[in-house]
Amino acid sequence: MKKVIALILAIAMILTLAVSALADEAPAVKWQLVGVHAEDGEGTEWVNAAFLVNMYEDGTVEVDRFLFRAGDNSDFAANQSYQVNFMTGTWEMTERDGLEAVKIDVHCTDENGAEANATTIYAYENFGELSFELSYPVIVGMSYMRSAELEGGEEIKYTDKNAFIADYFKAE
Repeated sequence: MKKVIALILAIAMILTLAVSALADEAPAVKWQLVGVHAEDGEGTEWVNAAFLVNMYEDGTVEVDRFLFRAGDNSDFAANQSYQVNFMTGTWEMTERDGLEAVKIDVHCTDENGAEANATTIYAYENFGELSFELSYPVIVGMSYMRSAELEGGEEIKYTDKNAFIADYFKAE
C-alpha cells in the first residue's frame, strides 16, 4: 500500500512540475509585423533599419531594430547592429472614431533605465492583417526621428531572430 501511495504522489509531483513549466512559457505571438526605413547617402548605416515587431497575446509589444547596413550579420545575441527590445510597450483593443482599433503604446529605454521617445499608434485589423507607421528615434532620447511602415499579421514568419537578420542584411 505504501508503494502505491508513493507512486501516486510521484506522479502528482511530475504532473505539477509539467503544468508549472508550461505556465512559465513565454506568451504566444498574436501579430508579427516587419518594416524597413531606407535612405541613400553617407552615414545612413546608422539611420537605415529593419524592424521586427512581436505583439503578444498577453498585451505586450517588443520592437527589435536591425541596422542592416552597419555591416554585421552575426548571431543576434552578439550582433552590435541588432537591438533586441529597441522599443517595448503594450497593446490593447479599443474604439477610435467609432471603429475597433489596436492601440499600441511603445517607448525606448535610455541608458539610465528611463522611458524615452514614447509614442502611441493606432492600427486597424483587416482580416488578421495590421499596418501602421512607426516613428522611431535615430538616437534614443533625442528628438531626431525617422519612420517605417510596418505590415504583418497573424502569420508568424520569424521565430528565429537570425533568420530575420539573414533576410534583411545588406553587404556593402
